[in-house]
Amino acid sequence: MHPWLRRAREDAALLLIMASTLAVAVPSFDPPATSARPVVDVVHGIKLTDRYRWLEDGKSAEVQAWTKRQHEVTLAWLDANAPPVAGLHDELTAYFDRDITQPPFFKKGR
Repeated sequence: MHPWLRRAREDAALLLIMASTLAVAVPSFDPPATSARPVVDVVHGIKLTDRYRWLEDGKSAEVQAWTKRQHEVTLAWLDANAPPVAGLHDELTAYFDRDITQPPFFKKGR
């Protein structure tokens, strides 16, 4: 068998193995359905439709329930499919849990 033909056959076999592994390895994520409630605005004569504007009202009990449900489903999926990364929680906590009392500023022209 010609070397390049053998190589092509090996590459095809490897590609098939990788594709079948990916098909099995990717768990599906099915978030709860979100109802669309279209609102149409006309801006400069152009109609703009926002199907999910109702989700912008963070004080609404319905939006809070939707957010909580999405959060619960996401956490359940992550717990079942994403192994914990050692030290990541502490690293993120240290990064986000700090008091910043001033806006960014330039130092030495940077």
